[in-house]
Amino acid sequence: MVVKCNRCGEVIRARVNLYHDLSMEFDETGKPIYFCRKVLIGEKHCFQRIEVELTYDANRRLLRKEINGGQFVKNNGVFVLEE
Repeated sequence: MVVKCNRCGEVIRARVNLYHDLSMEFDETGKPIYFCRKVLIGEKHCFQRIEVELTYDANRRLLRKEINGGQFVKNNGVFVLEE
């Protein structure tokens, strides 16, 4: 995934391994879903924490994404979530 810091504008890349980084949970109907939370900090002088939460379905397809402290980077109008 590629995010941009709200404070300094630094672009940060991070990976989500769909087989090792996800935790299984169950939704309100009892179906399994996967959840991943990443806290990213850039390499420059700004140490703003960027918190990313991703939710995937049972087939590991992205259902929902949330970010605090930054924003997802778009490439040609599409959010970049490199997996």
